[in-house]
Amino acid sequence: MDAIGPDTITKFLFTSGSTKLPKAVINTHGMWCANQQQMRQSIPSLQEEPPILIDWLPWNHTFGGNHNVGLVLDNGGTFYIDDGKPTPGAQAPCGRGRRALTAVAIFAIGQVGNAVGPLVVVVFVAGTLMNMSQSSLPALAAAFYPTQGRATGVAWMMGIGRFGGIAGSFIVAELSRQNVSFTDIFAIMAVPGVIAAVALAIKQFAHPAVAADRSLRVEVLGH
Repeated sequence: MDAIGPDTITKFLFTSGSTKLPKAVINTHGMWCANQQQMRQSIPSLQEEPPILIDWLPWNHTFGGNHNVGLVLDNGGTFYIDDGKPTPGAQAPCGRGRRALTAVAIFAIGQVGNAVGPLVVVVFVAGTLMNMSQSSLPALAAAFYPTQGRATGVAWMMGIGRFGGIAGSFIVAELSRQNVSFTDIFAIMAVPGVIAAVALAIKQFAHPAVAADRSLRVEVLGH
């Protein structure tokens, strides 16, 4: 332990290989400690109560392997590994389920009426599911598309998603101007989630072997 210092290598983190072959990036103890100290200073509650995380992100990427794991280790928290089966052939069904649940949650917002308590809960659940769906896009891209096209594919997906978020505001405003009811507006807004789930199902069923094979190669490479 005495021989370990800030410049001591703690691990090699492999890049995703989106533009070229994956590279081993040196991570030192000083880098990891500095990152966690930044987290403590920006999120004071970490010093008051140990964090409890449920996680599905791969540890061979920096978000899951550095941010989340380090957050729990440094603050004495609890780490639950999501059993969503991010394994060869099973990533797409998980993503499909999240998108379908997002659509259900958005539809439910319009059904709760003026009950503030249930509305807060449903909005929270819908937002959580929506963020989970968005964060799973890179993993799904790695499962379906070759390495050399992955960065472009993810960029297009994120860009279209941002466009959809902006367009959604204008659509809701126009629907409100047309005196469409609150319930009907959220029923309409749930449609994109259903379309995404169906599209992912078609993609998975059309190329199941390709998805499983590429997921396996990404998993082996990362570990």
